[in-house]
This record gives sequence, structure tokens and C-alpha cells, in this order.
Amino acid sequence: MKGKTPAAIASSLLVLSASVLTACSAAIPGQGSLPGGSQIASGSGFEESGDLLGEYADAVKNFPAALPEGIQFPARLPDNFVTPGAHVEEGVASSAAYFYWLCAWEKEYLDANSAGDEQKLDSSLATLEKWEAFPFYLEHFDDPDGAWHKAVLAPAESGDPSGIARDFAPACSFYEQFNS
Repeated sequence: MKGKTPAAIASSLLVLSASVLTACSAAIPGQGSLPGGSQIASGSGFEESGDLLGEYADAVKNFPAALPEGIQFPARLPDNFVTPGAHVEEGVASSAAYFYWLCAWEKEYLDANSAGDEQKLDSSLATLEKWEAFPFYLEHFDDPDGAWHKAVLAPAESGDPSGIARDFAPACSFYEQFNS
């Protein structure tokens, strides 16, 4: 994943996750079990798909930063986020909250750019710079050379919105589903 933007990684992971989860949910013989009949142990790093909404709600409730004015986290996960009855890795639902936040601020920046609103441009860009400092980003992205910053934020710092637009387009369908 080295050198890819978080949006590109998220897009790839969502497609891969949907494929794998669909295949796995069909292969799992019974609730609480894995292929071969082994049971999912507590603390195994996997959870029932029904637990995702609770994980997501906790992530939203404890989110470390605000969304743009007038934007709220959705009360539910995106349509077709996971196949009912599937087992998914813990943290998947929390990642949806983090990417929703990123998409909300990227959209705020892009809208401010279209409107020529310098104040919102500056404030949304300053807020987007928090992304790289989130523990979520630091724990899940290998970006020691600052590739995301170089590809996405550096052009914006010079007045060019193309990096943010490229980052937003492939990874923000969840955001757009609730804010179109």
C-alpha cells in the first residue's frame, strides 16, 4: 500500500472487502463459526456483522474532531457495507467514520474552491491537515515519505484543488450516499 493515497487504499479495500465478505459469508456454515466449523473466539479480532453498527456508533460518538457545519455522521453504515451474517475484522466500521470525516472536509474544500470562499478554503485545508495526525491514519497507513500530503494537500496549499478532487472521487461514495 506504500505510496497510495488513503482514498485509493480505501477504494481498493472496499471493493476487496465486499468480494471477500460476500464469499466468506456464503462459506461460513453457522453463525459464530469459520470455514471448517471453528468458532470465532472472543478477542479474535473478528466480529459478527451485526456488531458493526455498535462499533460505528461508538466511533462516531467518540470521534476526535468536528465535521463541517451542517454535516452530521449518518446513523447507519452505507448500503451493502457488509453481507449480513458475515464475520469482519474489528475496526472496519470505525474506519467508515474516519473516511466519512475525511470526505466531508474534502467536499467542504472543493465547494469553497468552487464558490471562491477564501475563508472556508483556508479553514477546511487546515482541518484536512489533521488527517495525518489521527491515530487511525498513523496505525493503518504506511506513509513515511508523506506521499498523501504531497499528492493531496501540497497542491491545495498552492491553490490547486486537483489533488483533493482526485482523492475525493474514488473513495467518498459513502459520504455522497448521505449528502447528495
